[in-house]
Amino acid sequence: MARNNVETLPVKDTVVTNDRWCETCFCKHGGYFTCADKFNPGVVQKHKFEGGLTIDRDAWAYRRNVQLSNFLSPHDIISNLVSIVSCGGNMILDVGPTKEGKITPIFEERLRQLGQWLRCNGEGIYSTVPWSHQKDTTTRYVWYTMKKTDEKFVYAVVLSWPQNNTLTLGAPITSTNTIVTMLGYPEKFQWTTTTGAQGLNITIPNISWNKLPCQWAWTFKLTNIQN
Repeated sequence: MARNNVETLPVKDTVVTNDRWCETCFCKHGGYFTCADKFNPGVVQKHKFEGGLTIDRDAWAYRRNVQLSNFLSPHDIISNLVSIVSCGGNMILDVGPTKEGKITPIFEERLRQLGQWLRCNGEGIYSTVPWSHQKDTTTRYVWYTMKKTDEKFVYAVVLSWPQNNTLTLGAPITSTNTIVTMLGYPEKFQWTTTTGAQGLNITIPNISWNKLPCQWAWTFKLTNIQN
């Protein structure tokens, strides 16, 4: 049926639904699953899911007596974001407003810090899908996402700065045309293969603190890898 020459689309094509009506409904129905509060499985899921996160570790609502130590740090929030996205989910970030509907400064600061990080690293988060690996097989605190357009791009989000300016990744299989860059940084990085058919060592030049593109976590973009 059409009205005013505009075709009416089925509701299923224009909305996303989830199901939280009863305890036995969780993680079973909808365009994305809601499995539990603060759900972060750590492994890839077969169906899109939502991981809910509170900036105040212990409450979804505003608390007048909350201590500063109860708030997640920017690194905590980003770590949750990249692990959830790597496993095929979306993150919802809860902010507890006051009774007047105000967002207090500590919540505002965390939201702005996350936005600051995403301005630099959003390419590795938005419109990405899980890769063949979620975590690196050699180095801890490295999570992967993938974007496939005209080319396949794999993003390695590093949550801890590598020691000795060398980042070893065990999961990627390189090719002679592999290119390694860091989102927000203008230069390409030199790399060598590790022992065996899989893995690479990325040489990071000495970058002064005021030249780093962001804080808290860094996204390496891998182009022309074979897996």
